[in-house]
Parts: sequence; structure tokens; C-alpha cells
Amino acid sequence: MGVDEEGLYLDIVPASHANVDTTDKKDEDYDSGSNSESDSMSDSDMDDEVDEIVNDRLPSNMPQVAYNKDDPPMEVGSIYPNMSEFKLALATHAIKKEFEYNIEKSEPGRYRAYCAGVEDGCNWRLHASTMSDKVTVQVISLLFILVVCSYF
Repeated sequence: MGVDEEGLYLDIVPASHANVDTTDKKDEDYDSGSNSESDSMSDSDMDDEVDEIVNDRLPSNMPQVAYNKDDPPMEVGSIYPNMSEFKLALATHAIKKEFEYNIEKSEPGRYRAYCAGVEDGCNWRLHASTMSDKVTVQVISLLFILVVCSYF
């Protein structure tokens, strides 16, 4: 079929690279004894830069967030340090209380979820959003929905 089967089983040694120049050539413009950063700034210049330390602003009313991570509370007013901690707390709470939930809306600043087992009597809806510091998350509402079945 046009394939040279004999060549498939031969041990072929790679050809030497005779045309490649491996001698070390140094850049004529490079000065190994010069450190351009240290040459350009004196010690007094560096001391002046150190004096320009910027202090980050912290929110004035940073709430203290402490909760039991093994059994996190899920009630109106519950506070969590950030959105990922809140999502983890909701998942832990769902495992602990043995229910499933669906996510209605998930954005960086808000989160809405509802119970997936409406047939089993699970009928709540939860809304959480970030507080004024745009980091800390608080449960805003937890609604229990009355499910009315009517027979025709």
C-alpha cells in the first residue's frame, strides 16, 4: 500500500547538528557589573518612596460575623462574611436538615433560592443580598409559601 514497512523497525540515530554554532557569544552592550535599578536610584531616593505608604480604607461599621459552621443558621437577619461563605452555609444547612433547593437567581450581590420538594411539604423561598459594604451577606427574607390544593 505504499508504506515502507522495513523502515518502521530500524533504529535510526538522529543526525548531528553540524551547522549549529554552540559557542557562547556575549552581548557587547551587556555590562554584568551594572544593576540598572540600583544605579538609577540612590538610598535617599528609596527612603523617600517608603514614606509614601498608603493605608487601605476599612469600612467604618464592619459587622462581626460568627456562626456555627457545622449547623449554620438560616433565618432572617443571619449574616455571613461573603457570598461564597453564604452559599456554603446554605448547602450545609440543606444537608443537615435533609432538603434540596433550587437556585432562582445568583449574582455577585444577591442570591435567591427555593425549596425543590414542594410535593413533600417543603415550601419556602429565601432571598439574601450584600450589605452596604458590598461584601457581607445578610438573609433578607425567608418566606414560607402556603400551598393550597383545590379539587375540581
